[in-house]
Amino acid sequence: MQWMNFRPLVENSLAEGNRSLVVGDVKQSIYRFRGSDPGLLAGLPDEIGSQRTDIRNLSTNFRSSRAVINFNNQFFSSASKRVDNITEDDRAGKAYAGSEQHLKRNAEGSVEVRFFPKWDAEGRNLALQTIPRLLESIQEAGGKPGDITILVRENKEGVEIVKYLLQYKRSAQAKPGVVYDVVS
Repeated sequence: MQWMNFRPLVENSLAEGNRSLVVGDVKQSIYRFRGSDPGLLAGLPDEIGSQRTDIRNLSTNFRSSRAVINFNNQFFSSASKRVDNITEDDRAGKAYAGSEQHLKRNAEGSVEVRFFPKWDAEGRNLALQTIPRLLESIQEAGGKPGDITILVRENKEGVEIVKYLLQYKRSAQAKPGVVYDVVS
């Protein structure tokens, strides 16, 4: 939606001999925030002309730890190949080509991925029972609360998790010294 509104401005600017800068992160678009499309950036040369584009991948990651960067590189490489095979199309591979990142920080870090069943009564209860224990084990192992991320499909799931954690931190089950607060 934003690109449909923005595209005429870019095309007009280019037609008048000006330059335009479009910045995006194809890896972020997989979360589908506001209807984002992972193929949009990859398709930019086709949309406005390859002679009018100069694509530059920023390959150095200044924020993430070694474990996060390695996980992302492996995940996006594998997932894009799998999507290409399933769809019998090469758009995913093209969209993520050249998106590998390199480490700038000297921090090891860790990555743990948990998938919960559909957000029905069973999946919801399992997630809500598991998340406080994960927060505890990560922090007890030296992880900082600000470095922990919980991704959810829908806002309502995040709201429920926050409410549960606020109740949990005041319960007898909460462990002293563990932070259960969430910033969204």
